Amino acid sequence: MTANTRHMETQKIERKVTKIGNSLGLTLPQEFYTTLNIKQGDVVSLEINKENEQIVIKKSKKISMPEDLNPKFLESLNRTLNKFDGAFKDLVNR
Repeated sequence: MTANTRHMETQKIERKVTKIGNSLGLTLPQEFYTTLNIKQGDVVSLEINKENEQIVIKKSKKISMPEDLNPKFLESLNRTLNKFDGAFKDLVNR
């Protein structure tokens, strides 16, 4: 493992891609999970950059909702956002 410094410490490792069920996967050293405080059940996001052939894994930030927020409202909002997702993205690209 090597370390480079650029604003933050960057750790680089090589891992072998293995078969996990019907999928391909890889495991990360426990040190990575500890450093980012990632625990079983946490959600992470993956960003894929085809041009640079890079995958960036980030711990998703937890958002706390007000306790009095109606769950049905959130479900409705989520459905609406999903329904019009393409239109929203088209507006951004204008």
